[in-house]
Amino acid sequence: MIPSWDLVIGIFLAIGIGYAFLLGREKILTTIVSTYIGFVIATIWGDAFTKFLSMIPQDTVQNNATSFTVKVGLFAIFTILLTLKGGYGAKPSGAKSLIEMGATGLLGLLNGTFVIASVLSFATEKSISTIATASKIATYAQNYYTWWIVLPALVILGLSFLTPPPPKD
Repeated sequence: MIPSWDLVIGIFLAIGIGYAFLLGREKILTTIVSTYIGFVIATIWGDAFTKFLSMIPQDTVQNNATSFTVKVGLFAIFTILLTLKGGYGAKPSGAKSLIEMGATGLLGLLNGTFVIASVLSFATEKSISTIATASKIATYAQNYYTWWIVLPALVILGLSFLTPPPPKD
């Protein structure tokens, strides 16, 4: 049995929510900011880096890099490095309320949908339509692409009014 795209996307989103609960709200906020930065870098540098790679002689390096591959690679590298080494995350705030736990799960879900929307934005129209025909979730992600990009920032802003600020040292 071959898993469908919906199953793969669903597992990815479940892992994102689990990741958020394991690491906490502060770290998921760091991850969302890193994802935004990775998205911007991949979008801006992706085509230029693909052109650079195409200038390398074929006899030197086996180079079959597509723009999609380069953009996803840049996106992943910068997102992971900034999440691990960014050093701009807040310190954990201790006890969690039900609202904070719900906010953490929501932020994990939105980070996952943002990553999926980002990766789909790097794909060609043909690839997107192929995936969309096989996946209801991918179709939904494609139809509401702008919301998946903007919603994490809006939710972070909204949550800042609902939850108390972390205690000062």
